[in-house]
Amino acid sequence: IPRSRYKKQQPLQLMTTVATPVFDRRNTKSTNLLGVAGTDVPIREITKLTRAYKIGVNAYSFAITNNGHVLYHPELRPLFQDLLKPGYRNVDLTEVELVDSDTGLYIRKNMVDRRIGWGKMPVKVPIDGFKRIVTRNNSYYYGPVDDTPFSLAVALPEPYGHYRVIGQIEVKRREEDWLEYFRGQNWRVHPDWVYCENLQNKDDGYNTAEEKIQIFLTDSLASQNFRWRTSSTRPPIFDKPICEKDLIQSLVFDAKATAVDNEECKQDKKDEEKKVVQMFGITVTFVATRSGLLRFIDHRPHADRYNSTEKPIFETYTKATEEEFYKRAVDFHNINSSAFVFSVPFDAANKKSSLVTGSHAIFLGKGKKKAPAAVVGVQFHHSKFAERFFETTSKCMDKCRYKCKDEELDCFLLDNNGFIIVSEKHEHTGKFFGEIDYTLFDSMIETGIYKKVHAFDYQAVCLELDPTYGFSPYLLTPLHQMRNLLNWIWSKLAFLYIQFSLYEWWSKDWVLAANEIDYENIGNERPNKTVPHPCAKEIDLFEMLPRDFGEPVKGRLSMCHSSGCDKQFIVQQVPYTNLVMLVVYTTCPCETTSIKLEPKEVKQNETQRCQRMKQNIYRRRPTVCLNYHPEETDMNNECGSCSVIKAFSISKLLLVTAFFHYILLQFHI
Repeated sequence: IPRSRYKKQQPLQLMTTVATPVFDRRNTKSTNLLGVAGTDVPIREITKLTRAYKIGVNAYSFAITNNGHVLYHPELRPLFQDLLKPGYRNVDLTEVELVDSDTGLYIRKNMVDRRIGWGKMPVKVPIDGFKRIVTRNNSYYYGPVDDTPFSLAVALPEPYGHYRVIGQIEVKRREEDWLEYFRGQNWRVHPDWVYCENLQNKDDGYNTAEEKIQIFLTDSLASQNFRWRTSSTRPPIFDKPICEKDLIQSLVFDAKATAVDNEECKQDKKDEEKKVVQMFGITVTFVATRSGLLRFIDHRPHADRYNSTEKPIFETYTKATEEEFYKRAVDFHNINSSAFVFSVPFDAANKKSSLVTGSHAIFLGKGKKKAPAAVVGVQFHHSKFAERFFETTSKCMDKCRYKCKDEELDCFLLDNNGFIIVSEKHEHTGKFFGEIDYTLFDSMIETGIYKKVHAFDYQAVCLELDPTYGFSPYLLTPLHQMRNLLNWIWSKLAFLYIQFSLYEWWSKDWVLAANEIDYENIGNERPNKTVPHPCAKEIDLFEMLPRDFGEPVKGRLSMCHSSGCDKQFIVQQVPYTNLVMLVVYTTCPCETTSIKLEPKEVKQNETQRCQRMKQNIYRRRPTVCLNYHPEETDMNNECGSCSVIKAFSISKLLLVTAFFHYILLQFHI
């Protein structure tokens, strides 16, 4: 089945409204307000102008209003279970940029004041749904957007964010048939990046991103019937396809650099490759580049490709630089430039077979002037990986005194965030080690293996039982009695209607009784009804400390059992990986504690709530307040009479409003 037949459902699209009043500008003393002109602009159209491929990996742009509220930001989460959150319009910048210093408030104030500037600050970036966290230093460059209330900023990670790889091929010269590098089905491009736009082609929306590239190389490029997109502020004329020059030419450059002709490979290399694939259970090898290209080789047997329950990376993670395997590999390069970053799914313990993903970032440059060009990676079966691990740990130069398979030892492979990659018990795979033994993990924190990072989620949603949904009766008032009377009258009228069968008087249709009931009698039971509401949550996450693990780190839990024994453990970094090997001696049965990585609601009393409301976070007020004009006296006849409303009328209006408000409260409307 062609991939173009699978069209994903478009996600909810946020809009911003642009409006302006329209006055009568003729040279008369007229007070005519002709109306208001406005339009809704999709936020996606604004983010397209920031050119994500130029900003780079782990860099991002965002915009805020004059009140400091976020227009768009990669950490903005406006949805909760496909429903819009109540306060998605009022998310402040300080709620998405998680910092511990006042530098964030300084940058925010300058952006609200529409100043041009830059600054640096350390940030905490939660990933994988607040299960992992990355701490890094970002540089921020900001300035106002003319003729709007918005300010725009670009955040660049230190130090690699200030540099980028420049590698392009002038495609108009047609020195080669560029389509040759885009044959077959072993490549993908970023599905959301706009490589070329052709509004005249009605079928353009039904083509995949890969088909659009092929159409450009076969039709548009061959006939030179396209134009490069310019930085002009004028709206483009779509009389022919418009393409991103830097993006297209970088894509062709990367495609040529990553093209592999299997026919040119020698037979002995193919045989050696097959042995490695079978030995380690490799399923996919891939490379993702800065231009959004993902090229892969599927090593699975044909039978497994259709029967496998675990989807390979090229079917689920096709956004290259925006995928977590790419971002984590680039971030970890600062800690260990030669390391592969390994990970397993969090629910791997619930699956019979799962895949391990390993990725490594490739940087180009010299000294500190380096930029990420691509990420290479591999996926292989977890069962094979665990098997090789226990085989390797059983080999010694001399006779082994201890082995990981011995009852006296428990061996683990943990990643840089404390998640279990390999354990003797499969049900541990993918879980946070603190769920197994937090007492031991806390000792690893004190030893300097990991550090604790406290983070807040200010966009969280909490669920509470509906207090109005229960068996307790309401406090009866005359209004309740009136409502009960009306309900009783209505029920009696409905019963009379059924008894006399008035429906037959004007309809010839017959009503037949069913032999069996078509509903289930649930008795007096009521389901638990919860009400979501915005709240703040906090969580402790963990990150490996950068240090040289040349020698194993030994530790112990002293007197952790009633017998007075000590629990000993050894931690050793696995070379060229983000993993550490943890060996625990089980001879001392210490009591263990367990924690789950679940955010907890921040409970605040009334004093804390008031204190937070009194912080008066900075907003930009109107620069001018016009409440009088000397010529307005000539227009009294044309102006409204709002200012001459009598106090008695206002009091009557307030009384009626209060009465209706009381009724609504009583009926819980």
